[in-house]
Formats: sequence, C-alpha cells, structure tokens
Amino acid sequence: MHMVWRWSAIGSILLSALLLCQGCSKEASFEPLFGLNPGERFRSDTLLAETSAWFNRGKSAGPGWSSTRMTVCNWQGYNSRGFLRFTAFPDTDATVDRVLLYLWHTRIEGDGGEVRLDVHTLVDTLIQTELYWNGMPGISEEPVASFTVAPDTESVFVDVTETVNSWIQQEESNFGFALKARDETGPEFLVEFATREVSRKTINDSTSLDFRPALRIAYIDTAGENQLAVSIASEDVFADTLLTPFPEDGLHLLCGSGFPSRAFVRFDVLQIPEGCTVTRSIMSLAIDTLTSSFDSMGVTCHAVLEEPWEGFDTALGATGIETITIKAEDVGADTVNMDITALVQPLVARREANSGFAIKASNEVFDLDFMRFWSHAQPDSGLRPRLVVDYIVPPAPPYSEVQQP
Repeated sequence: MHMVWRWSAIGSILLSALLLCQGCSKEASFEPLFGLNPGERFRSDTLLAETSAWFNRGKSAGPGWSSTRMTVCNWQGYNSRGFLRFTAFPDTDATVDRVLLYLWHTRIEGDGGEVRLDVHTLVDTLIQTELYWNGMPGISEEPVASFTVAPDTESVFVDVTETVNSWIQQEESNFGFALKARDETGPEFLVEFATREVSRKTINDSTSLDFRPALRIAYIDTAGENQLAVSIASEDVFADTLLTPFPEDGLHLLCGSGFPSRAFVRFDVLQIPEGCTVTRSIMSLAIDTLTSSFDSMGVTCHAVLEEPWEGFDTALGATGIETITIKAEDVGADTVNMDITALVQPLVARREANSGFAIKASNEVFDLDFMRFWSHAQPDSGLRPRLVVDYIVPPAPPYSEVQQP
C-alpha cells in the first residue's frame, strides 16, 4: 500500500505543478514545486535555428516591394515619390488630340485638406527592381502638369497631352512620370493611389471598374477617324526616404507589410526527448534596427505545413500566438519574443512534422512598416533566431512497473 500511495502522490504533485504553470504569465519563470529535483525532471534547452529564409510576393516594385498602392507623402519624418511609365501608344502617324492621366485615389492623411502634387517627366531609365530613395532616376526641372487631391476625391485626371504627344512622335524619350509634392518640406500629408496590381472590380455582366493608372489618348488615325486608346501603366512604383536597397546577403530575414514579406525559420527539436511536456517555449528574433523601418508593427507566428519552403505562398497553419505589437519607441524593441508553446508541443510529441515556423506582419495590405531580423547564418550566435524550451521529462522506471498489492 505504501508503494502505491507514494507514486500517486508524485502524480498529484506533477498535475498540480502543470495546473499552476498554466496560470503563470508569459514572463514568469517556471519553478519546480515541492522540492522535486530540477536536475532530474525539469529541463530548459536553448535551440539555435538550423535554417531560415524569407520570401515576398514578388519583386516588381522596388527591392522587394510589390504593392497595390503608390505613395506620395511628406509624412512623419519621411518623403515618398511615385513613378509610372506607359509604353502602349498609337502609331506615330496619329494626330493626338488630348491625353489624360487617370489615377484612382485610395487614401489621404494630413491636416491641410487639399494636397497639391506635381507631375514631372523622368530623364533617366526607371528600373523598378532597383529603385530606392537614393537611387531614383532624375526628373525634369519643371513639372509638366499639377493637380490637387482632397479627402472627397476619388479619381484624378491630369492633362498630359503635350508630353505624351512628344513621346508618340518620338520627339522626346519616354522614361515615364514622377509624382511628387509641390512642397516636400511643408505640412505633413500622405496620399496613396491604386497601382497596376489592383484587380479590376466587376459590378455586373456588362460593367467593371478599373482602378489601375491609365492614359486615355484621344487621337485621329491616318484614315481621319476619331479614336480612343487606353494605355495601362507598364510600371509603377514608389520610393521613400526610409527605403534602402536590400542585398540578399543571407544574414537577414525580412518581415513586413506593403511588400508583403514573410520570414521562415526552423529549429531541430528532436534533441528534446519524445513525450516531454512543454511548459513554455519562447522564440526570440533579433531585429537589425539600423535597416528596419517601423513605428508600431504587429507580427504573428504560424506553423508551416510543408517543406521545403516554396516561397511566399508556402502553406501555413493556424497561428500559435496572438498578434505581438512591437513599438520602435519602446526600450528593448530590438528583439521580438513570441510564446509559441502551442506550436512546439505537437513537434516534441512527434504528432506533427517539423516544417518550421513563419513570421508575418499582422497587416499585409496597407502598412509601410517592415522588420529585418538576423538569420541563422549570422556569425554572432547571440543574434541568431533562438528557441528556449522549458519542459518536464516523463517519470523513469520503476514508475511504469509499480505492482498493485
């Protein structure tokens, strides 16, 4: 009878310990209870990432940027300009009557109401995949057109007849347009326009809305007939003062919105014995603050469902955490700490395949923020992604060999 009571008591102690731990905050350290020897049953392992990578949804708009909006702003300490290029034009023998640049306004922020923007022509080649603030093509000294945007504005149309006609007649080279504020140091504002990557919206069988930037060219053809041509932007992109070129040096992971980009990381959890009970598991990612750009950014972590990773659209499972919000102004904003216990336990129990974790922005649509984390290839091990796992080792025999009287 004594032997049976002894092991039942230990089982009760372990159950009490687990229930108590469930009520602890994420920051609380796990403390073994009732004098149990932590060297025998309680463990904490620190795992460094064995592999990591990042992917974005395309690289057609700047170094990693692919977005449904083009931003022109003087907003919260940085500037942004937009760039467009059109290449589908009528034959050079056409007589151009009028050309309108159509832009669909999607957002405006600021205290001044109306915002005045200028349209310049580019004097250098526009290369989307290499565009950043300190690598913008040159623009004409004087604007070729200007317009205003107000909070109640939807579509904008700008007369650019003279400029486009000179391109059609091949009198000047077509490098494209630049959109910029008349005063880039004046009152704060932010304006966004839909880009060519916005899908057309079908209203009914005969009507659809096209939000993409377009040139509507009214001209007279060689037969004397009035014609209307619509040229959709072949390139559109924006560059801001926080955007710098990102060499894929293998030392970084990129996670952000607007791009959007996702970071992937994998740890070898097989070194933790099967059947252990995970009490807490914290993944930490070190932020390269010098090349990141965020004021307040939410991130989430998901289990990855397939390996090898096939890019941005690699299948993800449910999130293991609620959104973690990182604020640049906070002390310690150089690290993201995520409690992913719910994602690690199935891996330790060998119930699910370990295909790693994905870290993504909670808002991948309308934000400008991004973070660059150090990857598994970072020489300084203190900066590599790490996973701290606290767990309980199952009881050893003779627990399983207890004889009933």
